[in-house]
Amino acid sequence: MILRSPLPDVVLPDVTVYELLFGALDDGDRERDALVDGITGRTLTYGELAESVDRFAGALAARGLRPGDVVGLNAPNSSSVRGGQPRAGRFQRVPSGMYRTYALPSVSRV
Repeated sequence: MILRSPLPDVVLPDVTVYELLFGALDDGDRERDALVDGITGRTLTYGELAESVDRFAGALAARGLRPGDVVGLNAPNSSSVRGGQPRAGRFQRVPSGMYRTYALPSVSRV
């Protein structure tokens, strides 16, 4: 059985997450805060996040990952690693979060 929401359908743009987040950044946007760690107060600007995303995606590509591959993100839930999703998605890889308590045999099946 299909359940329909009483709200209108959400229209998703036909772009990657990377393009949606960083595609139209101007110099002013690049200086704005993108992430703020609520505990440490550390901030990451959109420009810093985009640069980090590009470096991480390049490292994945250098290791042989291709568009459509699944990347497991096993990291603490903090703003310092929140860029993992767009980093993995930069070249159309699929990020998949994992619990930090997963044992190696469990992770290898993900």
